[in-house]
Amino acid sequence: MEVRKATASDLDDLAQMSLDVHQIHVQEHPDEFKTLSFDDVRTSMSRELSQANTEIFVCLDQGRAVGFILVRIEARPENPVQKPQRFLYIDQIEVKSAHRRLGIGRSLIEAAGNYANQMGIKRIILDVWNFNTGAVSFFRAQGFHPRIERWVMPVEQGNIRGRGSAQDRS
Repeated sequence: MEVRKATASDLDDLAQMSLDVHQIHVQEHPDEFKTLSFDDVRTSMSRELSQANTEIFVCLDQGRAVGFILVRIEARPENPVQKPQRFLYIDQIEVKSAHRRLGIGRSLIEAAGNYANQMGIKRIILDVWNFNTGAVSFFRAQGFHPRIERWVMPVEQGNIRGRGSAQDRS
């Protein structure tokens, strides 16, 4: 197993893995996520590869891409209530289903941590959807913990719905 920085030659694999995980999000929240084509995702990943503040690490098993992590350095300026912040944001992580529970996700998180150290960054942040219980468990096992929650309340035609469905709460 090898983890390295992704290159343009990895674009097809990155796009397919990204599309696979995106489809899960579309299925769970079609009101928020667009249906995308392979070409849409490939174009997006190509753009990400060229961003100065973004890195993509890919994990290879016997020369085949089986997972990746896309991280971005983010900086937020000081404001009246918060100090300036600089952190590494995990935008995407994916391990092919047939290769899960083999240490690949952990290796990708380690690559992100090593990159953060190289860049002098002391904190890694990510978002995870409540419906993705496997990801929640994985991130907890890697040492992540919830720090803030984003809550949603649907509003229909100007009326507040006091009780949403289970889907609205995820």
